[in-house]
Amino acid sequence: MKTKKQSKNLDPPAGGSEAFEDLVFAIEECLAKPSYDYQRIIIFQTRSPTLGPQLARRSGAALVGPARPLDSNCASALVIVEKAANCSLEMLESIVVFVNRTRGVVVLLTTPATFTRWHDRWRIVAAQIRRRTHLTIDFNR
Repeated sequence: MKTKKQSKNLDPPAGGSEAFEDLVFAIEECLAKPSYDYQRIIIFQTRSPTLGPQLARRSGAALVGPARPLDSNCASALVIVEKAANCSLEMLESIVVFVNRTRGVVVLLTTPATFTRWHDRWRIVAAQIRRRTHLTIDFNR
């Protein structure tokens, strides 16, 4: 049975510390996965606009916005996509390609209704992201 461990370099932001601990544990699990395991996307549902920069600063992750597609040559092993609810089809496809070509982990900061909207607009890409999702965490619980 897996146990949660506290990361030494990431401190939880105010409120939602249990969800933040789940996120840190999920990131560590994904980074430890073998190269053939493509479930390395973490969906973190939050309404906090400042959480992305806080997470990036504390973890050393690359922070990207929803407009620019992700480059599969990104040097960072951890990528945080801020405001993922506004992602274009091209951005979502680049996330799938990134996970397929690298051992990197992608954290999508979204709202709870985002995945439903993606599924209504782009069913195939939404299904690919669902297949590659390691965990969905609700920060607002």
